[in-house]
Amino acid sequence: MANSTTKIAFGNNTPEDNDFWSREFGDHREWKFVNDYKTDKGEYDPNYKSIKWDWKENIKSGEVQALAFKNIVYKTKDLKGKMVVGKAKVDFLESKYKEKQKIKFYNFAKFTNGININETTAKKNSSSSDDASLENEPIFDNSYHSHYKFDDEEPIIHYKKTE
Repeated sequence: MANSTTKIAFGNNTPEDNDFWSREFGDHREWKFVNDYKTDKGEYDPNYKSIKWDWKENIKSGEVQALAFKNIVYKTKDLKGKMVVGKAKVDFLESKYKEKQKIKFYNFAKFTNGININETTAKKNSSSSDDASLENEPIFDNSYHSHYKFDDEEPIIHYKKTE
């Protein structure tokens, strides 16, 4: 999924896709240095060499390719707006979520101020319309008989409705 703030990538992609995801997950800065190992003493050299503050990929393209089944790499924003990149495990939905859910009914009569909703809908349905079935939709705007004026610089709020 790539068309959202949160990006998710599964493994087993093509090499081109892996490169894309590696670039998409971005880079971060960290210290890089060389720490030599002295074989004659059997210890690391206490002096670091080639120290620099450099960019490193968050997720390499090989890591995306090597993701196991039910594993993902993600990028999202935290509450402060900072990008967070990480790995996660996912699984299939449990069967209880696939079962038919009980429908809940709510009584909104106390919020209508004495208006009978059924009478209001009956009045709407009794009015003449080209397509009466659309009037039962939650959002309905019948602009079939509307004629807009486009020959002036006024906004399109001016229209003349014909019966």
